[in-house]
Amino acid sequence: MSFYIKKLARYFTTVSNDSEEMLVVIKKMLEQEMADRCLYPVFRKDEDYVRTLRSLLKVMDLEGFGYRRVGNPEEDGGYVMADDLDRAKIVYSIGIAREVSFDRFFADRDADVYMYDHTIDGVEKNSRFHWKDKGICGSEQKTDRDKLMTLDEMLKDNGHTECDHMILKMDVEGAEWDVLCSLPEDILMKFDQIVMELHGMLDLSLKDKIKYGLWAVNRTHQLVHVHGNNVGNVLVLDDDFILPDLIEVTYVRRDMYKLIPSKRFFPTSLDVRSVPIFPEIPLGYWN
Repeated sequence: MSFYIKKLARYFTTVSNDSEEMLVVIKKMLEQEMADRCLYPVFRKDEDYVRTLRSLLKVMDLEGFGYRRVGNPEEDGGYVMADDLDRAKIVYSIGIAREVSFDRFFADRDADVYMYDHTIDGVEKNSRFHWKDKGICGSEQKTDRDKLMTLDEMLKDNGHTECDHMILKMDVEGAEWDVLCSLPEDILMKFDQIVMELHGMLDLSLKDKIKYGLWAVNRTHQLVHVHGNNVGNVLVLDDDFILPDLIEVTYVRRDMYKLIPSKRFFPTSLDVRSVPIFPEIPLGYWN
């Protein structure tokens, strides 16, 4: 029995009087057990891939800067970012659903927020919100192009091709890999910070895209924060490397900060469980 199954079992006892929550936890335990049985042996055999992931997902700290939570302080929808946001007057927020607390934070600081999501009918009224009924895709995307735009096309459409010090947020249910794999360095460099949810980390059919996508963003940006989203499953690949299927990440431009080895334990006090009735995923010191 994996450590996370044991944590779920302990949580099961706390919800045993609520039949609906009990069923949710049981389903989660069964999914996690399946991951332990089926995925763990495969990942253990592919040591080169695991080693590559560890290298590409190395976390550093910022000398002279702390961190703050941006967006929902108590539920899913917020991100931990470097506390250096005063220059940000243009924000690209891609993948909205019904959660706009992140966007509202920047709008309240007089930043214009360009919001993209083709799965919703609209967003709340705010003079700083600029929503479009479009999703994002990589430059190689051939289908559904009437519903999708590349990040480069979004910047051109809004007249931002010459702008710098922007913020990028993406939560696009796996489309991030095609986007990252096709983004040129000059587009990436326009964003001081990039926050994303990485999907499908336990999907070995995506491993080539994942490796290339992480390498691509590492050319210009450094990972400074990680948080395992407890909606997904998790694998314990050795004593000090725990890999969630869903990871919330924060990147900063390498050329803007002095980077030092990270001494933080993840999750930090700024992180929030996505599903309150599931335990946090203890990533530890990660590196």
